[in-house]
Amino acid sequence: MNTMEDGMPNFDWVTARASCSVVQVFEKLRLEVQADIEIRNTLRGDNSEYQFRLVPDRTRFTVTIDRNSPDRRSITFQLTNKGIQVSDSGGKVFIDATLTLSDDGNCRVKINGQERELWQMRRIALESLFFDTL
Repeated sequence: MNTMEDGMPNFDWVTARASCSVVQVFEKLRLEVQADIEIRNTLRGDNSEYQFRLVPDRTRFTVTIDRNSPDRRSITFQLTNKGIQVSDSGGKVFIDATLTLSDDGNCRVKINGQERELWQMRRIALESLFFDTL
């Protein structure tokens, strides 16, 4: 079994971990969520009466669904000192992610003790809003 030490004996983990900063990952996440929204909006039917949009702020951004309905569900991504929290429209936090450097040297989020890629975090956060509210 190859370990990181065997395959990457001179890996600079200190620089890699320093570049795995909360601010950088949060900005990357925001850009990827915006791309997810654009893709999801293109998948709507021709006569759809709803649209997803991103509402940015300095340390948070919110994904909302705009439609003629009293249902105003949303998902908010919030930058924290230690990571990123995701909450529903009622303010309940359902993802509390921290950052970690994985054994293969990549920056990943850690959710409930499991290392995840950003796309997995986005799926966990947005799947219900994108597909279960229509």
